[in-house]
Amino acid sequence: KDAMDMEQQLADITASMGTTSDETSKLKELITDLGFDPKLKVSATEAADAIQTLGTAGLTVDQILAGAAKSTVLLANATGADFSTAAEIATDVMAQFNIKAEDMLAAVDGITATTVASKFSIQDYRLALAQAGGVAATVGVEFDDFNATIAAISPYFASGSDAGTSFKTFLQRLIPASNEAIDAMRSLGLITQDGSNAFFDANGNMKSMSEITGILNVAFRDLTEEQKNQKLATIFGTDAMRAAAAMANMTDDEFIALKSTMAKTDAEESAATRMNTLSGVMEILWGVVDSLKLQIGDAFLPVLRKLAEAFTDQATTHGPKLVAMFQGLAVQVGAALERFLPWVIDALPKFIEQIPIVIANIARFIAEFSRIAATVWSAIEPVVTWLVRAEHLKVTMGALGLLIAGPMIASVV
Repeated sequence: KDAMDMEQQLADITASMGTTSDETSKLKELITDLGFDPKLKVSATEAADAIQTLGTAGLTVDQILAGAAKSTVLLANATGADFSTAAEIATDVMAQFNIKAEDMLAAVDGITATTVASKFSIQDYRLALAQAGGVAATVGVEFDDFNATIAAISPYFASGSDAGTSFKTFLQRLIPASNEAIDAMRSLGLITQDGSNAFFDANGNMKSMSEITGILNVAFRDLTEEQKNQKLATIFGTDAMRAAAAMANMTDDEFIALKSTMAKTDAEESAATRMNTLSGVMEILWGVVDSLKLQIGDAFLPVLRKLAEAFTDQATTHGPKLVAMFQGLAVQVGAALERFLPWVIDALPKFIEQIPIVIANIARFIAEFSRIAATVWSAIEPVVTWLVRAEHLKVTMGALGLLIAGPMIASVV
């Protein structure tokens, strides 16, 4: 059954992705390899689901084979995400930040590092990426800078969605949206007299997030709380000022140090730590067993398919005869019913009329039986009582006899 379901799933993948038979065969081998990998906690079915999600999201077979599938499974193992969420994150990261499939293992390290270095779960990361990933990549934010920024600002937000929304608006507001914002930025030295923006280089490219963090820190560090709130609200607006405030509280060296720490995270080690339990080992075991079941089932699929095709041919050939036979049986049953039904209809009211009489007779029988049983008992009760008492007396006398005779016999012996 499992092998049959896997065959069907591969057929669905082939149909949705338009793969050739050779590509489908390679995907099948990949699914088996992932299921047998002792470092990964994934069943063959889960691996197939992940591959199908990747294919649905637009990845090619080459990208899936080159590392996207394995990276997705590793991301799920390292962060506790389900495979669907991991596949969704992997495809979004590849598309938004133009990361190649063969480089996805390093990207998984970065994603895992964000969940380790911040209070955000992998679900929060998914939401932050959905809100800010596209804008960040468009304006030139590097992927590791994106991850470090989300980790840095996370304490200021209740969810990844809020953090992503604020960061997205923050990036858009680095170019002032109003004259008031221009004036506020000019007063802080963020816009010079010649109109240059401190957040962009001479070629108009946005500076790195560590540089932007340092610029904000210098610009706001000598302000009073009132002045800081007023300037932040004017320049960035209510949505983005929390992200801006979080970054302004860090120096560029602190941001660089955070990135350096996050760069040391190894997703494979995180996954191994999560799986270093009996539960994790058992899940790996069942993943291997699942792959073995599929291989055994595969051996029988051709035979069972031939049987099914043979039965289909026989059913097609002899089906009309079977139908005719049961149609004839149905006619005979109908004819018998027509003969029998009038008698039933005629007898049923009489039967229903007799039901109260039968019930009354049963009640009378029970009452009479109870009366006779009570009479019999009253007659034999004295005898039974005497027998019981006699038995008690016999037992009592026997016990007394033993008490008396026992010492006498002992003295004689």
